[in-house]
Amino acid sequence: EQGAAATHLSGFLRICRVLGLLDQLDALIPEPAASPIAQLKLQKNRRQRASRATNKPATKTDWTWGTDG
Repeated sequence: EQGAAATHLSGFLRICRVLGLLDQLDALIPEPAASPIAQLKLQKNRRQRASRATNKPATKTDWTWGTDG
């Protein structure tokens, strides 16, 4: 509440800068992941429902009980 934490953090950052470790602090903080909506926009491919192939017409076979051939 009195700013003590900010003072400690700024001192820590100054020490890291002097030692040349400031760039390595970025490795401790992970990159923010893209939201699911942003990932969909990046893909630019709409999901499609699975369906049977339309290039082959469906064939019906007459089948009756008891005809084992």
